[in-house]
Amino acid sequence: NSLLRPETDAVIWGNVPPRNGDFTGREQLLDVLDRQLRDQRVAAVLPQALHGMGGVGKSQIATEYAYRHRSNFDVVWFVPSEQPSQILRALRDLGVKLELGLGPDTVSAVRAVLNALEVGAPYSNWLLIFDNAESIDTVRPYLPQRGTGKVLITSRNENWTTDVANPVKIGVFHRDESITLLRKRNPAMNLEDADRLAGVLDDLPLAIGQAALWLATTEMPVTHYMSLLL
Repeated sequence: NSLLRPETDAVIWGNVPPRNGDFTGREQLLDVLDRQLRDQRVAAVLPQALHGMGGVGKSQIATEYAYRHRSNFDVVWFVPSEQPSQILRALRDLGVKLELGLGPDTVSAVRAVLNALEVGAPYSNWLLIFDNAESIDTVRPYLPQRGTGKVLITSRNENWTTDVANPVKIGVFHRDESITLLRKRNPAMNLEDADRLAGVLDDLPLAIGQAALWLATTEMPVTHYMSLLL
């Protein structure tokens, strides 16, 4: 059903999460990421040292980048990377989409996929997104070593080094980004309340997004919501 397919100019598009219609701000980070991938083959989206916990939006930024630049690639493929089995499954699925005629052995199949990407057959202009790649050793064997495609990695592991990928460090929202997201869902919220709530939530993007949705859904007064947090 064509209505269920993502709007995309890429010939092959797989596993990419739905686009977040509430995606807010991050323009400078997206610009930095774009410049990195124009100049280098591999880039990694990592948390700043103070924000190693989840919730700063690494995967959201990678997803938004994929949608914004989908017309620049023939292949865009999202690879869940917490476990080797996930990586193997995603790359094998890509090989099926590339119509490589893979055999039953998964290791050989994945090697064939990586080779196809590296030599650019049938497509040389590809973007692989390794999402939640916490272990360098888990992911490194599956990173194409040559070719004209691009690799984007998201990880909470700050030990990704420049010999593997150029890091783009992300932290919490700027306060104006927090306020914008809160008021996008709750236009009646005044600036002062939005500012106070953003402060209570430490401008953490995941928390801001959840609060914005909860307040819009329940119509709970902001002061009541904040009293539950404090």
